[in-house]
Amino acid sequence: MDKKLLLETLDLVNELIHKQTNIELDADDRSLQELAEMIGSYCMTRSRKMTVLSCCMLISVGIRKHNHLVLGDKEGLARSILDGDYLIGLIYRVAISRKEQQLLKKLNPIYKRMQLQSLEGRGSEGFMTELKREIKDYLDQQSA
Repeated sequence: MDKKLLLETLDLVNELIHKQTNIELDADDRSLQELAEMIGSYCMTRSRKMTVLSCCMLISVGIRKHNHLVLGDKEGLARSILDGDYLIGLIYRVAISRKEQQLLKKLNPIYKRMQLQSLEGRGSEGFMTELKREIKDYLDQQSA
C-alpha cells in the first residue's frame, strides 16, 4: 500500500481543520487505509489522488461523528453534530479549491443516502462499503 499517499493526505486535511476544533484524523483507521490503497491504484496525478482521498476522509469521518450521538450527553451531542457538519463542509472547500466539481456532484447524493441509511440504523461499515463502491465507479468513469 502507498502509505505515503495516506499520510500526505492526512497532513493536508489536518492542516485544513482549524486547530481550535480539536479534530484530528488518524492514519490507523483501516477503512481510510483501504480507500487510500484503492485510490492510489488509479493512474492520475498525485494531487488529484490526494483531493479524492481527502474528500473521502472528510465524508467518512463526518458521518461517523454524526453516528456517535449520545442523547443523554447534551455537550457531547452538540459536539458530535458540530464536528460532523464542520468536516462535511470542508469537502466543499477542498473540492472547489482543487477544481473537482464533478467529485462534489458525486459525493452529494452519496452523503444524502448515508444520512438516510443512518436513520435506518446501518453501521458505518455499510457506509464505507458504499463509499468505496461509488468512488471506484467515479474513478473508473473519469479514467475511461
